[in-house]
Amino acid sequence: MAAEGLSRREALRFGAAAALGAPLLGLPGQASAYQDDDRGFLVELPNGWIEGEAEFPGGGRNPAAPKIITFLNPENKDVNVALVSYSIRPDNSKLGSLGNIDDVAATILGTSGNLDAEMFAQKEKSVGSGPAYFFDYRIKDKRLKTVFTTQTADNGSTWLVTLTCQAPQDEWSKIEETFTKVASSFKTIKY
Repeated sequence: MAAEGLSRREALRFGAAAALGAPLLGLPGQASAYQDDDRGFLVELPNGWIEGEAEFPGGGRNPAAPKIITFLNPENKDVNVALVSYSIRPDNSKLGSLGNIDDVAATILGTSGNLDAEMFAQKEKSVGSGPAYFFDYRIKDKRLKTVFTTQTADNGSTWLVTLTCQAPQDEWSKIEETFTKVASSFKTIKY
C-alpha cells in the first residue's frame, strides 16, 4: 500500500485541507491518551472530549488509506483536535522530502496569496522517533496549531501524520494553553 501513497504535493494539500475540514476539541483538567499503534503515534487529550472518526469521500477506495480521528470539546464543537494520517510514497518517508519548513508553511497558508491567513510561529523539533514541523497560524476566523511528521513502519509502510488543534479566533485565549499541551504531548513511537 505504501508504494501507492500520495505524492509530496498531494500529501501536503490533503493534510492541510483535512485539518481545516475536520472539527477539533479542547483539554480541561486531566488528560486521556490516544495511541495509534498501526500508524505509530500517541497524544494526550483533555478528558471528556468526544472522540469520533471521519472519512474522506471515497476514502475506502483510496489507496492512501486516509484516517481522521477527531476530538470535540463537548461545550463547543468548533474547538477541537484532529489527527489525520495516510500513506505516502516511500521516497517521501523523511520529513524534509515534503519540503523545508518554509515550503510547508507556504502550502498551509496558500501560495496564491488570496487566502486571509497569517503565520505566527513555526519550528522544527523532535517528537520521539523523528522530527516534526510545528505551526501556529490563523486562517480567516480560525486559529490553529498543527504538527506535521512522517512515520515508517517495520513493514515499509510510510505515513504522513498531522495533529491540528483549532478554535475560533475569539475563543483562542481560553484554549491556547490546553492546545499547547496537546501539541507538546504528540509523539511518534517505534513500531
